[in-house]
Amino acid sequence: LLFLGSYLFFRKLGVSRAGSLLGGVSFGFGGYFVTHIIHMAPLETASLLPWVFLTGEYLWEKQTPQRFLVFGLVISEQIFAGHLQWVILTLIGLVLFLTFHLFEKGAKELAKKTAAVVLALIFGLALSAPQLLETWQLRQVSARSSGLSEDQIFAFPDGLGNLLTFIFPDYFGTPRDGTYSTDPSLGLFWENTAYMGVLPLLFCAITILS
Repeated sequence: LLFLGSYLFFRKLGVSRAGSLLGGVSFGFGGYFVTHIIHMAPLETASLLPWVFLTGEYLWEKQTPQRFLVFGLVISEQIFAGHLQWVILTLIGLVLFLTFHLFEKGAKELAKKTAAVVLALIFGLALSAPQLLETWQLRQVSARSSGLSEDQIFAFPDGLGNLLTFIFPDYFGTPRDGTYSTDPSLGLFWENTAYMGVLPLLFCAITILS
């Protein structure tokens, strides 16, 4: 889902097949998702991010009932996946992305397009109301109902040492064989490893040097 959604989104933006393929592989099989493979809820929720962008772009381009429904359904499915942090990140990213369209000509047309996206978003939230309401009720009785303490907020710090994991994910050890460091300043392997993958770094280097 991550790869295909990313590929189709980049193609929609006019990126070449080769560029879209590289973008889809880099994002869909990037280090974040590989090192968080045990966190199914975040992965399932994040997998719909490019589809939200793709259907949002289609709706912005042409406001039809079909595109309105599809965008709302994709939003609701991402919420139903269960990891609201990724939903919030997705919506922030979508707003920033669509903001670039506001510089287009034709204020009346922009108002119509913006209204369509906002209404479709409300439609998606309404569809997922059972999940949102239950999540709100759960929050009221959770250990985090009163917010997070300073110790909880900074429980998994990212220090300069963690930058090494961009290239060497197992530099401090790996939970595969129980060798990951017990140094609390390094956090948890699944939370603090920043591995991007070899190919994205290689292509970045080629781009910079070419």
